[in-house]
Amino acid sequence: MESVDYGLLAVALAGLHEDYTSTKQALSGAAHETNPLLGEHTSNARLRNYFLAWGALTAGGAAMLPKEIRRPALAGLAAMSFALARQNDEGKKRGGFADVMKTPLIAGALAALAAHGLLGDDTGIQILAGLGDNFAITFSKKF
Repeated sequence: MESVDYGLLAVALAGLHEDYTSTKQALSGAAHETNPLLGEHTSNARLRNYFLAWGALTAGGAAMLPKEIRRPALAGLAAMSFALARQNDEGKKRGGFADVMKTPLIAGALAALAAHGLLGDDTGIQILAGLGDNFAITFSKKF
């Protein structure tokens, strides 16, 4: 792994930690968990073990994956985790699991596309802002 990979790994693990701490704080109030793997009223131990497992899988996966997959995966996980933490902090986790995951998955996908540009090949990614909430993403690859 190169230094950029260690940087992405650190950001991904920081995102998981932020999601963990914000989830724990939200659950100490009136919030309920929407992740079906944790259950609506999960214990602190189960929550901790879940995020420890994700951290171990993230670090282990990063070490084994080729950079073409590793960099987009780490960037996507980081963006998704920070987006989930933000939802926790703002109390916006409402509805079912699929509803809660929409924004974080979009953020993760955009970050993964951007990280793909770190590969240094003939890949180009451009995100264009439009009017209102509209935007466009172009992705090009020379073969």
